[in-house]
Amino acid sequence: MQLNTFKKIIASTYLLIFIFSLFTPFNKTYAGEPNESTPFIIEAEQPVINGGSSRITAKIFTPVGGETISFGIVSGVLTNLRFTPEDAKCTISANTSGLTTAPRVRSCYVSFNTDGLSGDIKIEATALTTEGSEGFYTASTSLKVCDPSEKIINNVCTAPETIKDNGKGIDTNTVYTPLVSLPGLPTEFETDSSKNACPFGNYLNIMIKIIIGMAAVLAMVMITMGGVEYMSSELISGKEAGKETVKNAIFGLLIALGAYLILNTINPQLLSACLDNLPKAEITIQPLYDRGINDPKQASGESINCTPLTSGPCSVTNLTTALGVDTATATAMSKICNMESGGRPISSGTDYCKPPGKSLPFSFGLFQVNLAANGSLAGADCVGLFDRPVSSKDAIAPKYTSGFTCSLLSGKEALYNTCKARLLDPATNLNIAKKLLTANPNKGDWVGDKAACASAFK
Repeated sequence: MQLNTFKKIIASTYLLIFIFSLFTPFNKTYAGEPNESTPFIIEAEQPVINGGSSRITAKIFTPVGGETISFGIVSGVLTNLRFTPEDAKCTISANTSGLTTAPRVRSCYVSFNTDGLSGDIKIEATALTTEGSEGFYTASTSLKVCDPSEKIINNVCTAPETIKDNGKGIDTNTVYTPLVSLPGLPTEFETDSSKNACPFGNYLNIMIKIIIGMAAVLAMVMITMGGVEYMSSELISGKEAGKETVKNAIFGLLIALGAYLILNTINPQLLSACLDNLPKAEITIQPLYDRGINDPKQASGESINCTPLTSGPCSVTNLTTALGVDTATATAMSKICNMESGGRPISSGTDYCKPPGKSLPFSFGLFQVNLAANGSLAGADCVGLFDRPVSSKDAIAPKYTSGFTCSLLSGKEALYNTCKARLLDPATNLNIAKKLLTANPNKGDWVGDKAACASAFK
């Protein structure tokens, strides 16, 4: 009796642990959130490799609305110009849901450029508000910046030489050898696509041969069983059942042999399962117009904006790292960025839908990505926000100074703001520019700048 009671206690304990783990996983780390006792915190995306950009987010509990968050660097003699926007400030929006209902936490962020930095960078934020002690909150965080020679492994900056294999050699052999070789099939299989043009397709073809071979063997077994049943039975019904088994087995064997004949002799292309011939999806950004044609000109005849930037996210130094290119390419891309946005993460003042006018721009960020025509660059959810993919043919006369004929679709306002924020983020915009430049090294996605900045396209 006591033993059964003890078993029930153990079983109940295990059951409670299992149910509790469904709602509170033991291996999960919870991020801190502001609350009544700690109403203001800041967080940094980290660690980050030197030269990358980190998003510094400020969160405030039960905001009044309109609080201005000022960010600054505490450690070292660093300049606040590393922040984007350059004034190192962001504003908390009002809690439209009411302070007594969720959500009671609001946040805003700035981006921080880590070019040339390493180690721990202490960043402090001050929230100017009517709430709290003496009218403001303060909080700080430490940003870990990895050296360029290091790699981020499990959120830790790790030097390459410290990455170990626990005494085991790393097997780089790409040849698969079955434990038992099969008749008529290779004894080894190369899985490296650079050596075997179509490893997955060849694997499928081998499996088809094996399945057809097994079908033939099973058919012969069924024919034998049907023959034995026919010969050993004295009843008419037994003999008929044996004949039916043999007939079905022969029919199945003919289907298997017919499949092999069709797939391997009549039309072998049916077995072609290679994925290397699939068409590649390419995105081409169509320029709305030639930028800079009416700008004041340099002695070379190019726009005065056709010059490389020396500071900010589009500086030559930063683009060399952010785009992963040489100095010459970074210089050209810096000129293009200057032509597009002046090196600032802004909304376009010329690319807008009319009506309503400049309150509905559709090009954003350092490289002025056209959200109406190329929304997929901002994410799959940013496609189809407008009634048309806006191009030069939609310009309202006098062209390129009066906006474009387009409109935001009803119900897309919130998604428009989300996609706009993505493109205005310097790190996201630079990542998009990197992908476009990698796919099109001749900078054809910014051909609209070529007329007034030809030197960037040489």
